[in-house]
Amino acid sequence: MTVLHFTPIKGRTEEIVQNILDAPEIHEHPEHEFAFHLAFEEIVSNIVCYAYSPEAEGEMTIEIVESDQQVIITFKDRGMPFDPLSVAEPDTTLSINERPVGGLGIFLVRNMMDSVNYTYTDSQNILEIRKNI
Repeated sequence: MTVLHFTPIKGRTEEIVQNILDAPEIHEHPEHEFAFHLAFEEIVSNIVCYAYSPEAEGEMTIEIVESDQQVIITFKDRGMPFDPLSVAEPDTTLSINERPVGGLGIFLVRNMMDSVNYTYTDSQNILEIRKNI
């Protein structure tokens, strides 16, 4: 199990994503690198940009566990409660100019991962993603 803790998080999105990608449980599955990278970028960016007030530096913990059949990545933050799974899926039949801003990132995460779950427990946003390996 790998546990990564970042504080402060402002301005560190790329560094945080790279650290997650470098974790042994992720690094040893290059066939899923694109899906992992896209999901991590979206999730980390959303936490950095929206979980905390603009003056707060914020913090984030990422836990990575590999089982025989899955890699499980759990993102935890103590920012404002927000369930990304409550956002309506975007209408992908509309042109890019017709679509409202937002919602596409979590849509992509849902489609790239095999499972995405959210809970708010002990004053923490907890987003768990799973990828079958």
